[in-house]
Amino acid sequence: MLQPLILDFESYYSADFKLSKLSTVQYVRCPEFKVHGVGLKWNDQYLWITGTDIQDFFNSLPWAEIALIGHNLYFDAMVLNHVYGHKPAAYRDTRSMANFALPSCHDKSLEACAQLLEVEGKVKGTLDETQGRRDLPVELLARLGEY
Repeated sequence: MLQPLILDFESYYSADFKLSKLSTVQYVRCPEFKVHGVGLKWNDQYLWITGTDIQDFFNSLPWAEIALIGHNLYFDAMVLNHVYGHKPAAYRDTRSMANFALPSCHDKSLEACAQLLEVEGKVKGTLDETQGRRDLPVELLARLGEY
């Protein structure tokens, strides 16, 4: 049985450098792209990892035994592979699942899906504070981890 790894990358974006203006491939492969951190759930522990600790953590995992879980894995799995050089044994994309399970008129955002399932979504407000800031102060990086 595969071990679940839930992850969500948070990255630099600005008014002109964001996924609504670029394709996912253009965004992640651009020299301007920068990972601020990654939120994870691994072995029933919630983690927020930043900096060089991200690569060290990923290098320690048994990728042939992992099912990667996330909402919009097209982005997160691309970052995992392109930036950190790892591929899991399987992918479980909750946004894709929502596309099949919910009517086309239904909002498929993580927050909407969380509300529908009556579980907590992301904390609001932190992401906007990071817009246009490549280097985040420690306290903002910590708040982004809570997001």
